[in-house]
Amino acid sequence: MNEKLNPFHIAILIHVVQVGVTVFSLPRLCAVYYGTNGWIWIVIIGIAVTANIALIHAAVKMGGGRPLPEMLGLFLPKPVSGILQLAIGCMYALSACLTSKQYVLMFELQSFPATNPYVFRAGIDVLILCLVVIGIYNLGKAATIVFFATIPFPFFYLSLLHDVKLVRYTPFFLKDGGHWVEGFFQVFAAFLGFELCLFLVPYVQRGDTRWFYAVYAGNTFSWFIYLALTVLAFGFSSFGQLKDLLFPLLEMAGHLTLPVVERVDTLMFTFFFLMAVMTATAYFWMATELVTYVFPNIRKGWVAAFLIASTYFVSSIPNELSRVSAWLQLMAKLAIGTSFLLPVLLLIGMLAARALGRVKAP
Repeated sequence: MNEKLNPFHIAILIHVVQVGVTVFSLPRLCAVYYGTNGWIWIVIIGIAVTANIALIHAAVKMGGGRPLPEMLGLFLPKPVSGILQLAIGCMYALSACLTSKQYVLMFELQSFPATNPYVFRAGIDVLILCLVVIGIYNLGKAATIVFFATIPFPFFYLSLLHDVKLVRYTPFFLKDGGHWVEGFFQVFAAFLGFELCLFLVPYVQRGDTRWFYAVYAGNTFSWFIYLALTVLAFGFSSFGQLKDLLFPLLEMAGHLTLPVVERVDTLMFTFFFLMAVMTATAYFWMATELVTYVFPNIRKGWVAAFLIASTYFVSSIPNELSRVSAWLQLMAKLAIGTSFLLPVLLLIGMLAARALGRVKAP
């Protein structure tokens, strides 16, 4: 009997994959795009993310617990289905590699400017390959370890409550912002990772979608962490400071003190290396699953190695943090569009498959 993913591990896996280094710049994004008290949009976008998960939940439920490639094959010609899966897989693979490169460049900027980023990235990619190869069950257990290793850090910020000034929240809401649509994509990108649930279907009890409540739980916890830290940042720093600081939460971490640690911000950012690795690994794993289904005769290990090696060279083209961030923003927009449009396509396709008698209604 094959091992099934535990809902507890699923909730933690979703949270760990969602939370990445973007959290450090989240208050700046809210201030730049939404203005004063822009943290309110964390609530609005969190609702949109939950609705997106509900859309995926409905698609999986209508599919009767079938894996994504199997559902696509019910209403799309095989060549079209294969091309679509390869396109999505390539997008996920490049997003994963850019995520790891963004962390490397940020780490270089933050702590080790003399570090060779290409050697560092090569080491990270080897680690990611090992994690992809061990499979989703062990990846869920690894995510649990990462979760308990990193979960204390957000709560360290509570020691800064005495520096929070209520006057910094101001009585004005959403003033001096701009480009709300662009801001939506920027902030929504911080929640990405929840789409992993669409690929977990073969690894849970078939026909039972109650495990999706674990997905909601993991996303809600990420939502709470984002909102709490952003609200705190708006009260700790002035509105002008938030707009100027590249990573406001890292700047705040510089004010934290621990009895045995001098640079809490460096320690925190170093531990977030684990989160960045888990996020990149999850996206490479999703890409591997899609490509392997199109080419079933190739072992998953070789597919993962090819994807990691090829995207390593492609992502080497942007060699500055600003350019990497721009590429990653483009990938994030594509991923957001996919997260909405793919379940809609599945819902329409499954209705068509039922009408054609290929699928029996529950």
